[in-house]
Amino acid sequence: MSRWLHADENGMLVEGKCVWLHSLSTSKQTLYHIDPKRGGKAIERMGVLPEYRGRFVHHFWSAYLGLGFEHSISNEHIISKLTYFEDLGQSWARHLKRLLQRACREPEAKPSDKWRKSYHRCLEQGRKENPWKPPVLKSGQRDWVAKPNALNLTDRLNEHEEWVLAFLYHEEAPFTYNQAERDVRMAKIRQELSGCFHSWKGAEIFAATRSYLSTCVKQWVPLLEALTDAMSGTTSTLA
Repeated sequence: MSRWLHADENGMLVEGKCVWLHSLSTSKQTLYHIDPKRGGKAIERMGVLPEYRGRFVHHFWSAYLGLGFEHSISNEHIISKLTYFEDLGQSWARHLKRLLQRACREPEAKPSDKWRKSYHRCLEQGRKENPWKPPVLKSGQRDWVAKPNALNLTDRLNEHEEWVLAFLYHEEAPFTYNQAERDVRMAKIRQELSGCFHSWKGAEIFAATRSYLSTCVKQWVPLLEALTDAMSGTTSTLA
């Protein structure tokens, strides 16, 4: 099994209700699963993860982080968040965004502690630009003041540094999770063109059929041959 397993999910309408199409994929295989839930338990119900021992590549979603794997976080997702804070005038976000982009473009520099040190300097700058202390509540007072979103991001990036910077220290680690995004794109297009599924069974058939066809495409099996084999009760030879 591949050392890098990409995960993503996309909302789908089935019988007028929002459910989730989950995707697990590699460069050679794709598996889709329809589930009422979006959380990590839905991914576990796909039946792949109990046997998996590689790294999980995803978009920094907390439900994935709780699955107990080694992870690789999509820096494309992080850069989009940094762009948001950059547009709000946060200089630390601009510096960290540029740092990650430079690190991606300069593979000859991997691995190097200079990137990690610069990374932490940006996070420290972020904390200085967003000073915050939890308010002291009076006895019996129940008001709760949320920590600024910028600080929440710096905390997450600090806590999960190893996974965010995995692309620096693991030669095969991807900088983004484009593999997963490509694999769920067809579901988004299908929904835009055709709308919802009218039955749960139809959605399950769609997920199973697309899993097979996507895997065939990745392994250069002609689709007409693959469909003919499947309809005759056999399947194409797949890795």
